[in-house]
Amino acid sequence: MEERVQSLHEKATRDPLTRVSNRAEFDRVLALTVQNHLEGGRPCSLIICDIDRFKSINDTFGHQAGDEALVSFAAILAKSCRQGDLVARYGGEEFVMVCGDCDAKGAVELAEKVRAELSQTPLSELKGRCITASFGVAELQNSDNPEAILRRADHALLHAKESGRNRVIYQDGRGGKSPQRQTASTSFNW
Repeated sequence: MEERVQSLHEKATRDPLTRVSNRAEFDRVLALTVQNHLEGGRPCSLIICDIDRFKSINDTFGHQAGDEALVSFAAILAKSCRQGDLVARYGGEEFVMVCGDCDAKGAVELAEKVRAELSQTPLSELKGRCITASFGVAELQNSDNPEAILRRADHALLHAKESGRNRVIYQDGRGGKSPQRQTASTSFNW
């Protein structure tokens, strides 16, 4: 009985492909984290990231290779996160990290660490090529709810993509964007 309950819990909270948390679990954890950190006056940050030019990966190497790239990306995210952080597949090639007790500076450093590792990790499923990703970071503000911090992180991600990809962008609570790391976009001939 206990194994069945565990199996059902896994199915309800895990992405079946990447084995990180799924969107429903992310929504639940983000709401709890925002509430707890606002009540406790502690910092909390959200990172949203997206594999750059993922459609080109699928078109060039096939959907199986694209799936394997998603699994590799999720594994790098999970390995890089701190104990207690949540990594989830948000949808498609987009992932999120909920970083409790982490201010914007710490979240930007974490995102940069992942970005650098990813861009230097050859993937066998892509014939030894590396992939890149863009990252948007937002820190919880006193007036935030889960939708507000997610919206700011998503805007920062959009700005990272529009300014050349393969970079980390932080968006503060006032709507300003602060590029923390401007890394030249890598061109791939796929």
